[in-house]
Amino acid sequence: MKVLLWCRSYRQRNEIKLAAHLLSKTETLRNFDLIFHCNNLESNVWEHFRTFPNENKELIHTSKNTGYDRGCLEALSDNFDKFKDYDYVIHFQTDVFILGEEKILEVLDTHKDTEDVFLCTQSKRDESFLSFDFFIFKPKLLHKNIFKLWEDEEYGIQTEEYNSSTPRRPDAWRKRPKPLSIEHLLYKMIREHNIPYSLLKRYKNNKWFPRRIDMWNMWHEHELEKVVDYLELGDDFLSEESHEEKLNSDAVGEFYEGKLKFVAHIPVWYVQEKVKYLQRVINYFSEYPSKVDVVIHTNSETFSNEDLNAYDNGEIKIKHYDYTEVGWRTDGGDYLTWEYRDMIKEQMDDYDVFMYLEDDLGIPKETVNYWLRYKDLCLKHNYNLGFFRAEDHNGTLVSTDLPDEKRLNRIINLEGVEFVVNDVNPYCAFWMYDKEEFKKFCESKYFDPRELRSRDVSEEQPLEYGVCELSAIGMHGKGNIWYEGTIVPVVNEQIHSDSKILHLPNNFLNHKPKADEPRFGTVPLTEIIQGGVR
Repeated sequence: MKVLLWCRSYRQRNEIKLAAHLLSKTETLRNFDLIFHCNNLESNVWEHFRTFPNENKELIHTSKNTGYDRGCLEALSDNFDKFKDYDYVIHFQTDVFILGEEKILEVLDTHKDTEDVFLCTQSKRDESFLSFDFFIFKPKLLHKNIFKLWEDEEYGIQTEEYNSSTPRRPDAWRKRPKPLSIEHLLYKMIREHNIPYSLLKRYKNNKWFPRRIDMWNMWHEHELEKVVDYLELGDDFLSEESHEEKLNSDAVGEFYEGKLKFVAHIPVWYVQEKVKYLQRVINYFSEYPSKVDVVIHTNSETFSNEDLNAYDNGEIKIKHYDYTEVGWRTDGGDYLTWEYRDMIKEQMDDYDVFMYLEDDLGIPKETVNYWLRYKDLCLKHNYNLGFFRAEDHNGTLVSTDLPDEKRLNRIINLEGVEFVVNDVNPYCAFWMYDKEEFKKFCESKYFDPRELRSRDVSEEQPLEYGVCELSAIGMHGKGNIWYEGTIVPVVNEQIHSDSKILHLPNNFLNHKPKADEPRFGTVPLTEIIQGGVR
């Protein structure tokens, strides 16, 4: 039986080191052939790649990367011919740590004479969601390179037809795109090509959260210190039950159990070409396990729910305001961003989590999980838990809020957890507070944005937030006396990967500032921390 391990990575040097260490402890997997694929030339992976114990191993280090969503399919497609002589290819991400090989070997042996081409696992209670972080396939039975479908930009894009009665839109029938996740895309490719597959159990409850050692003795974990502790402490370090007990906040569990109620307020100065970003914002809310009510505040007299795809994870309300005599950012049009304040204050007792965000920001559910996990520790010490707006530039996520390649270097420790202080620019066009913190905000004078504008950082340096920014800064503006500062957890000498929120237009890098203006979009998220003064 000839088996290939296909391991893929982007910028995960420490994960490579741990994965290699774990493979060296196996008896059989260490003797399989290995191809390690990294589609980021800026990442120095050779040092750790050479520590893999596999005698026949190959490093594919390339700059070819179609992007976050489909780069993994592109890599498989480009190297499809390399697989043809193997009975099995075991595909896994670098941060899926193989702690034991027995289950994998059992599955290979059990299915060696079956017609199943793909051996997939399930990590959500959705049989069309095939885990992409780990799966196995038989190249000799896969007669067509289905991975090549990544080249079709329309493939895997769901469209929904609806009739718009809005007078300003002459084309009555429209289609709004909604891309499938990579997990659903794998299912679609397999089913549409009638490829036999088996769906094998990986988690007792078919849910990946909370991250833990699964039934295959594998562990998909992003917080590497836990894996390091496991290697030092032995096999009894973590069990499924104790991992749940180690969660930092009960609210995390409530979120994934659907028990929290969210409300999100979004100002929309109507521009038809920008509605696609608003739709993507709402698509992120659709993925939340808890309900999210959305309130849109707009200057458009005709914008309605019919202009958006159907939404079934809460309610969408649209409030209209008369701004016909003014323009955006001129003559007072930007005060539309203040209109929501009265309404959200009235909702103080109706929700558990309150959000304000601009109409082009994607807030993934992983970001909410991050916030729920760390916020209480930060608030206990009077710090604000921060976020970074990010854009994807050729596969690299960069910060849109740190100007002129500035970095952060002040590290603090709260009860054994390291954080970096964002003392450069905590603004991210978004805020999120729990009910207790939001009530404090509403009852303070700073709920009036004019009070924020009147505060000075110092006599020499007054705050320079504009009208829109005053609404979006919440209580954590630079110079605001409410918190000691804005901080983000440090994991592996980098900012926490889930502290990001996504600026969907991806236009900061192409923006050409004036001579006296700073440039944004130049600092990769993985390089925000520089040095580190503790």
